[in-house]
Amino acid sequence: MKIYILMILLSVSVSLFSAVSFVRQPSIEKVGDSFKVVFELSEYSDVEVAVVDTVSDVILCHLAAGKLGPKAPPPLVINSLRQELFWNGRDDYRNTVQVTTSLSVRVRVGMSAKIDRIAGGDPYAFFTREMTAGNHSVWTIAGIEGKSDGSVYVYGSSNQMGVYTIRKYDSDGNYIKTVFPFPSGFPSAKVAAWGVNVRPDGTYSPKVAWGNSWPIYTTTPINMMSGFGPQP
Repeated sequence: MKIYILMILLSVSVSLFSAVSFVRQPSIEKVGDSFKVVFELSEYSDVEVAVVDTVSDVILCHLAAGKLGPKAPPPLVINSLRQELFWNGRDDYRNTVQVTTSLSVRVRVGMSAKIDRIAGGDPYAFFTREMTAGNHSVWTIAGIEGKSDGSVYVYGSSNQMGVYTIRKYDSDGNYIKTVFPFPSGFPSAKVAAWGVNVRPDGTYSPKVAWGNSWPIYTTTPINMMSGFGPQP
């Protein structure tokens, strides 16, 4: 079996003009057999906390990451601008750090992420040269329709096991948007007719293809058996 990986590289930036500031600067101190990290912000924001060796400039342990506030993920404290985190002295590989005299804590505030570039095939194309011609990269164009405004709708699948999609392109072949599967966030009343599973709380999820274990997004002929067809 061959496995193909599409790598999406993210560029991470730290806002230099954010109104968020440190009420208490980050610090790290040894407490018993562990280390305590303390810092406090002026308002809730995304943070990333790491323990760094100041001599080698190597990140020893990624301690925490997330947005402060009511949904702050552990080990961050919820509903608190002041954070106290404890580090057990082990690095990201769970090995005990031998030299602890040159430790520092790095706290990044106000970060955001966006796609920088894609390494591999174009995820919005049904076929690209970067795809390996293996068993599971069988691609299909099942229908094309041009519109009076110059846009083109293409119906097909990029691989044998993938779902069929309907995508809109301009007349030069540039991707505009995906029409099907339907965008996330639609109310269940707008997607129930496609054949999805609607939960008691009103949310929904895809059904499973006949005789297979991967999801489908409709029980209509568009995609009732996922990548294996039937192909209209």
